[in-house]
Amino acid sequence: MKNIIYKLFAAALVIAMLLPLASCSDENNPTVAKVGGRAVKLDEYRYFYLNYKRDADGGDEGYWIENPSDIPKIETLVESALKNNRALEKLAKKYGVSLSAEEKEAIDADIESLILEQGGEAAFEAQLKENYLTKDVLRTLLIRSILESKLRQMMYSEMSNIIDSTDATLERDILLNFIRVKHVLIKTGALAAEMVKYTGEPVRTDEESYDLIQKIYDDAAAGGDFDALVKEYNEDTAMNPDDGYYITHDEFLEAFDEAAFALAEGELSVIIKSANGYHIIKRYPMEEEYINDYFDELREKYKARRYHEILTEAAAELKLDIKAEPQTISMESLLIWQPAPETD
Repeated sequence: MKNIIYKLFAAALVIAMLLPLASCSDENNPTVAKVGGRAVKLDEYRYFYLNYKRDADGGDEGYWIENPSDIPKIETLVESALKNNRALEKLAKKYGVSLSAEEKEAIDADIESLILEQGGEAAFEAQLKENYLTKDVLRTLLIRSILESKLRQMMYSEMSNIIDSTDATLERDILLNFIRVKHVLIKTGALAAEMVKYTGEPVRTDEESYDLIQKIYDDAAAGGDFDALVKEYNEDTAMNPDDGYYITHDEFLEAFDEAAFALAEGELSVIIKSANGYHIIKRYPMEEEYINDYFDELREKYKARRYHEILTEAAAELKLDIKAEPQTISMESLLIWQPAPETD
C-alpha cells in the first residue's frame, strides 16, 4: 500500500494532479488559488507543498530555521506542479483524450481493494495522512495516471503526427540533443545505506562520501583512467560501465542534466551534488554502432522529451492567481490543517 502511494506521489510531482477535489466541505477546504481558471483547493495545494517540503528538509523542522530562504523555492515548485496539472488537462481536452466510465469505475474498485489490503479504513487513512493525501487526492492521482498514459500514447502515435518521430527526424535530433556520458556516483544518506547489501561495507556518513568522491576527483583530474575509476567506485548499478549513458535533455535530475550538457567531449565535470549523492561526470564521443543498435530506445527517449517540452510550453502560458490569505497557505498552517471527514 505504501509503495503504491509513493509511486503515485512521485509521478504526480512530474505531471501534477488533474481534477478538482470534492468530498471535503468548501468551508474546511476553500479555494486558495486558480490556474487557468481552474480552482485549486486547499488540500490539493497542501499535498504538493508538504511533500516538496519533506523532500527539502528530510523531516527535520530545524532545517527551516537555518534555511528560511528556501521557503520561496517550495512555493515555486508548487506553482510549477499546479501549472503542469492544468496544462495536462488542457492538452487532453485539446486532443480529445478522456477516461471512459468503465475506467473511472475501475479506479474506485481499485481504491476499495487497497482499503481491504490495508486492513480497513482506519489503517488506510493513516497511510494517506502520512503522505498528506486524502482519498479524493489518491483517486485524482489514479485518474491522472491513466489520462496521462492515454495522452502520451495518442501523441506518440504516427497517426496523430503530433510528435514527429520518423527516422530522419530522430537522426537529426540525436546529433543536436543527445550526448554520451559516464559518471561515478557515490551515494549519500539512505541511498548510501542501501549499498550495504551490495558491498557489505559499513554505512558511510555524508562526510565520508564526500571525502571519497574528492579522492576520486583528484585522481581523475590528475589524469587517472576514468573508465577504471568508474568500474572501481561507481555506485550507479544501472549504468553499463562500457557504454555509459546516451541521454537527452530533462532525462536525469536537473543538477546532473545541467552539468552533463555543459561539458565538451572529453571534459570532466567538477563534483556535482544531486538527490542521489555526489557525481563526477565525463562526456564521451557517441558511437555510431551503439546508436544503430539502440535506435528504437533512443526514439522512446526523444518522444518522452518532446512530450515534456510540449507540456512545459503549455504550462508556461498559464498564470497562477493566489486567492487565499498568506497565513492560510503558510507552512505552519498547512502542517496543522486536517481534512473534514469525507461524506458520500
